[in-house]
Amino acid sequence: MPFIQNMDDLTVNISTLEIYRNDNNPENRDFYKRLIERGRCFVAYERNNELHFAPSRFMGYANNNMEDHKQAIREGERDGRDTNPVLDRVIGQPHEANQHLEMEFIAFCNQLGIIPWNVRRTYWQTI
Repeated sequence: MPFIQNMDDLTVNISTLEIYRNDNNPENRDFYKRLIERGRCFVAYERNNELHFAPSRFMGYANNNMEDHKQAIREGERDGRDTNPVLDRVIGQPHEANQHLEMEFIAFCNQLGIIPWNVRRTYWQTI
């Protein structure tokens, strides 16, 4: 699957994740929550005056969706180490640790009812 090329591609993937986040289908919501709880590098973006987060290994592939993502994971073809440089270029800044965004991320996870993995996280701030 090709990488995103620009901010429009990033916006398409954000919209896809937002659909899964708010879907009535529990499989879609669970997929979204698993992406969030297992992520290490996140795009921070604003939605309805709230900060939301999207993991790099989903965001970095053009026109990504749940089925393609799951298939690529099964085949061992998805890794944030591949998408992080793409997102650095598209967003125009490197991802880095950010204590404020980390606190916002933890609050976001609490709101979703999930406990994120205990890993060091980095962020791109697009707001």
